[in-house]
This record gives sequence, structure tokens and C-alpha cells, in this order.
Amino acid sequence: MAGSSIFKKEFNLVFFALFHHQMLQGTALLKWKKSLQNNSSKLSSWTSVPNSPTNSSANPNRTSSPCTWFGISCNPAGSVIRINLTRCGLQGPIPPSYGNLTKLTKLYLFDNSLSGLIPQEIGNLKSLSKLFLQLNYLNGSIPASLGELGNLTLLYLYSNNLSGSIPEEIGNLESINDLELSRNQLHGSVPASFANLSNWEILYLRDNQLSGSIPRGPGDLMNLVLLEFDENQFTGVLAENICHGGSLQEIAASKNHFIGRVPKSLKNCTSLIRVRLEGNRFVGDISEAFGSYPNLNFIDLSDNKFYGGISKIWGQCPQLQQLELRGNDITGSIPPEIGMCSQLHVLDLSLNSIVGQIPKEFGMLASLVNLMKMLLKC
Repeated sequence: MAGSSIFKKEFNLVFFALFHHQMLQGTALLKWKKSLQNNSSKLSSWTSVPNSPTNSSANPNRTSSPCTWFGISCNPAGSVIRINLTRCGLQGPIPPSYGNLTKLTKLYLFDNSLSGLIPQEIGNLKSLSKLFLQLNYLNGSIPASLGELGNLTLLYLYSNNLSGSIPEEIGNLESINDLELSRNQLHGSVPASFANLSNWEILYLRDNQLSGSIPRGPGDLMNLVLLEFDENQFTGVLAENICHGGSLQEIAASKNHFIGRVPKSLKNCTSLIRVRLEGNRFVGDISEAFGSYPNLNFIDLSDNKFYGGISKIWGQCPQLQQLELRGNDITGSIPPEIGMCSQLHVLDLSLNSIVGQIPKEFGMLASLVNLMKMLLKC
């Protein structure tokens, strides 16, 4: 009898603890709903949580669990583990009270009209693996506390109004494989700690005001697939082993201040699909700097300082649709092998010192629609 009483007491304690935890979560979310500048109809299910476990069934129309609310998912214990309020027209700040949702693993708030700062308290969400805050109006700095999210694999903050520098602490995210910070107002250099992250697959930093050199380190971007840091103010040279892992499909480094030769690893990077290096000060013999790419469909090397002749090896790129070499110091004639690129529809060789005739093989390029620049300005 005594054992039964103890069991009942312990059960009640656990029940009340779980209920109290659920109430705290609901209260935090309701407080946020109240602070929003508009009352989205999608949040109509977000209503008051029960004052006690005994009245939750007595007045079901007045009370509800956050686990039943729109956009909220819970685990069996009743902890909120996922919030998805994408494209809900939300206007207002992200509250510090989000830091109380300590079991949260995925937070999707993108494509709304959220504004204000990203709260430091998000660093309390140690279970968080995916954070999507892109396409909002968030401002201020990226909080250093995000570097404490050891389980984070995806961090999307692009297309906001974020400013300041990228915190060094972001380099502590050992699990991160996809970081997208493009289209903000970030400045300063890329943290040296980034060189220690060996799980990179996607890194987007384009269209900011970042400067300095790209850090290199022991990881040498081994697993990199997509890399975009165009339209910044970067200087120096590209990392020699930028395609060390052989997985790189896209690199966009255009409209910066890079100098020197193109890394040798790019010449043998047969995984490449899209390359944008235009608007820098790269140098070197263009006939030797690049190789044969079976999957390449776009490459722009315009407005650099490449010299030498056009290599016939471009004819070994069967998927090539756009080849832009405008504004370099290229000499010699056009190799007839380019006529083998049956998918080619844009070819810009203007503002060079090319001589000779257009090869008759170009007559086989049925898709070629933009050749005028080459005819007029070579």
C-alpha cells in the first residue's frame, strides 16, 4: 500500500513537471504572438494555455496545448521541437523568450517581415540543428552566441539587413555544412576560425562588404560543393586546394579584387558546373589555366588579365552553354573545336586581340544566339 502511494506521488510530480514545462513554452509563444504588429490568421489556434491540469478538460474551448497549435510540433514528452511559420506575414521582433524552448531542433521563420535584432538567447537552443531566418528585415549584428549551437548544420540568414562583422565564434560550429549569409551589409574579414571547419558543403557570402583574404587551413574545403563570395571586396589569391575534395560544382568569386593565378586544383576539378571569376585581376595563360569539364554549363572569366590563346580544350565541354572571355589580353585565332560545343548559345570574346576568321564549324552551333559582340568588338 505504501509502495502504491509513493508511485502515485512520483507520478503526480512528473505529471505536474511536464505540465508546468508545457505552460512555460505556451506562455513564451503567446507573449511573442501578442508582440507582433499584425495578428496573422494562421495563429488563430494559438490560445491561452490552462491555468492548471485540472481545468484543462473542464473548459476545452478556452485552453489548448502549444503542441496542437499551427506550425508547432512536439516530442512525446510535450516539448516543442519544431516551429515552422514560413510565409505567414509575421511582422515584429523575434523575442528573447525563444531561448526558453531548449528542446527546439528546427526553427523556420523565413520569408516574413520580422525585424529587429536576432536575440542572443537563441544561443541557449543547444539542440537546434536548423535555423532559417532568411528573407526578413532583421538588423544589427549576428550574435556571437550562435557559435554555441554545436548541433547546428544549417544556418540561413541571407537577405536581411544584418551589419557588423561575422563573429569569430561561428567557426566553432563543427557540425555546420551549409552557411548562407548573402545579401546583407556585413563587413570586415572572414574569421580565421572558418579554416577549421571541415564539413563545409555550401558557403554563401555574396553581396556584402566583406574584405581581406579568404582563410586557408587544414580542412582546405575538402567537401565543398557550392561556394559564392562574389560582389564583395576580397583581396589576395584563391586557396590552392579549393577543389581538393573533388566535389566543387559551383564557384562564384566575381567582382572582387582577387589577384594571381587561378588555383591548379580548378584545372582538374571535373565536377564543376558553374564558374564565375569575372571582374577581378586574375592573371595567367588562359590556354593552360583551365581543363576539360564534362558537366560545365557556364563560365565567365571576363574583365581579368588573362593572356595567351583560346584553348581547343573548350571543345571537350559537351554541356557548355555560356562562355564569356570578354575584356582580357587574349590573342590568336578562335579554335574550330569550339564548334563541338553543341549546347553553346552565348559566346563573348569581345575586347581582346583575337584575329582571323570565325571557324566554319560554328555553323553547327544551332543554339548560338549571342555572337554579335564577338563580331563587332574582337
